[in-house]
Amino acid sequence: MERLADSRFLRQSLALFGCMMISAGSVRAEIILVPDDYRTIQEAIDAAAGGDEIIVAPGTYAERINFLGKAIWLHSAVGADATIIDGSGLYEAVVTCNYGEGPDTVFEGFTITGGDGYWGGGMYIHNSSPTVLDCTFTANYAAYGGGLCNFYETPIIAECTFIDNAAGSGGGLYSRTSDPIIRECVFLENIAGSFGGGVGGLGECEPDVSGCVFIGNMAQSGGAFHTQLTSPQFTDC
Repeated sequence: MERLADSRFLRQSLALFGCMMISAGSVRAEIILVPDDYRTIQEAIDAAAGGDEIIVAPGTYAERINFLGKAIWLHSAVGADATIIDGSGLYEAVVTCNYGEGPDTVFEGFTITGGDGYWGGGMYIHNSSPTVLDCTFTANYAAYGGGLCNFYETPIIAECTFIDNAAGSGGGLYSRTSDPIIRECVFLENIAGSFGGGVGGLGECEPDVSGCVFIGNMAQSGGAFHTQLTSPQFTDC
């Protein structure tokens, strides 16, 4: 019941965020459609202003995206199964937040695949605390954080699935000197060459992990979860 309440709180917060942004500013927030208004997701982000909502139609989008510090709600129209961002052949993280994004930068309802970076194959978060909801990270590769890598700050990662990602450390997710909030996520069959098949953490991290499932992940140390110099908190995993 507590986990369900947390999920409801996140979604209610998104709705309130949209209302607050409209009422607080002199310019009304816009709804931007991809590909109707802009052909690519990145073009839509480039055109968006704080408080805008970007809705992405089903399909596969072959691109990399960067939120550029914008407090926007980027989400799919029908969910992750039908809306894919594929970074194959681009040799970088598929999704990046590295302009100081906060929790009102929301990324929801996508499958992220084909990433091949050094820090984060599927998603790279640096000095930022975005909210990542209901996304699937699969078949991404990196030296650190096959599915997702975050440095510093406190991102919220909720109701996401990390499946079949690989990295040197942190096959599914890698966290360094940060305090991520990880809620109701599934880590399935991720692989790390050294530590943290599902999740790897290093350097004064305090990850808060609740309601998560770890199945079939592999590493030399910490198949499911590896921490070093960290103080994780686990609840109902």
